[in-house]
Amino acid sequence: MESLFPGYLFIQLDQLNDNWHPIRSTRGVNQLVTFGKQPIAVADELIEQLQLRTENQLSALAEDSIALEPGDQVRISSGSYKELEAIFLSRDGAERIVILLQLLHREHTLSVPLAAIEKI
Repeated sequence: MESLFPGYLFIQLDQLNDNWHPIRSTRGVNQLVTFGKQPIAVADELIEQLQLRTENQLSALAEDSIALEPGDQVRISSGSYKELEAIFLSRDGAERIVILLQLLHREHTLSVPLAAIEKI
């Protein structure tokens, strides 16, 4: 599954009593999302909705997931390369895969949506 908010981390801290310093000094953290100089709180209801959405997407993926092993033959079922055959190489997240496609006498690796392929 691809991230809804790449580069963002949602945490729960008390603005008055918790120590924010470790977060600000963590490698990879550029800044806190603030309004003025105060960190912005995200409503608990929004976090719950995002978690539910993620759980639903994971459940749907598990139900619809195609069992693929590296080297399996696949056919592209939609998009610009529709009806072309390729070789499955690896997963690229939960919703995308990397395939090896022979096109114009050259091999090309492409990342395509999992929903756009079918196993041969």
